Amino acid sequence: MHKRGVQYHLDPLSKKEVEQPIKIPGNAFWNVFKRFGRDETLAALLDALVTNFISKFIFSPFILSFIGPLIEKIGFFPMHAKDAWDSYKASPKKHKQPFSFYFKKALRGGTKSLLQDLFIHDPIYIFLVYMGILYYPSLPIWLIAGTGYLIGIFMVSLLEISFTETAYFFFKKRMKRLGFTQESFLEARFLVSTRKRPSQVMSIITKRFRLPPARQVIYHDKYFHTNLRTYLGRMPKLRLRSVTNAVTNKISSVIQIIYTKAYEETSSTLEQHRYFPVKKERFTFYPKQTRLKDITSIKEKLVLAQLKRFLTKRDCYNITFARLVTHNQDISIHTDKIKSIKQFYIIEIKTNKNINLLKKIMRFIMVEFPVVQTTQEKSEFIKLY
Repeated sequence: MHKRGVQYHLDPLSKKEVEQPIKIPGNAFWNVFKRFGRDETLAALLDALVTNFISKFIFSPFILSFIGPLIEKIGFFPMHAKDAWDSYKASPKKHKQPFSFYFKKALRGGTKSLLQDLFIHDPIYIFLVYMGILYYPSLPIWLIAGTGYLIGIFMVSLLEISFTETAYFFFKKRMKRLGFTQESFLEARFLVSTRKRPSQVMSIITKRFRLPPARQVIYHDKYFHTNLRTYLGRMPKLRLRSVTNAVTNKISSVIQIIYTKAYEETSSTLEQHRYFPVKKERFTFYPKQTRLKDITSIKEKLVLAQLKRFLTKRDCYNITFARLVTHNQDISIHTDKIKSIKQFYIIEIKTNKNINLLKKIMRFIMVEFPVVQTTQEKSEFIKLY
């Protein structure tokens, strides 16, 4: 019965909205370990295969000793090229970049693994194998070499995690010096079919959790193409947000850089539902002008210079949505009805620290309403239309 009810209410939602609603970056260390380990293993296999093949025609030890190290460097790029092709094919046509855009990212990724191999993995491997042979000559060489190989990959992963986290720390410091305020919070998000009006949903929620009556605000966001880097699964967005008071029609604008990272909030007890909130860190700049038409029209020169360095293209994509919002000191709940999307609207729950209350409201929404839980941003859904 529950499944049929969900199907009835979510019928306007097409497959593209619900086929992959949850995307989690996974463990940062394990992601680096897999990526570099994959590249390193492919390079080693290529080294062995090509050296073995050439040895059938060339018998010079000098030449053969150099063939492997030279050929293996090619092995750091094929999987990144495959990733680039997959990203190119998966991108919506409306927002698809030229393949060269994805290919450049593949080259950067392969080059990164190559440099890590040259300057971190190889020195560690050589040192460990040398010390292993010197102090433990009775051990099989394959065991010494294999141990050095794995420890080298482990150290590359550990150093990259440490370096990236340090880089993110200094990025936050730089934003603070420029005048951006920072706030961190958790957010959960659900898709709801328009068969159920936002006002009905908010009325039920506010009564259940004794929240103030919802008020309406109109938002207009401009999202820009940037070269902002990701930090261990934290995905960046740069936007110009303009807020219109539904009563006074007064418009105020802010510039925001948002980093998001979805994860699964586990429960100590077995239960029916799973919880996939998003950790958000939002950096907000309040310009002197209360209303901005473009992100580059701000008067603060230092901030403008930094934003221009972030931008890769002048064009942007726009999202206008009506928000019904209610909140107290612990929680904020709102529905966002995007102007260009007729099939569904979005429920969002935000909290700074009260994870138990967040889960309680998420559980209530999943039981009370036929919804699809998602970790996708509004800016991702707008690309589908």
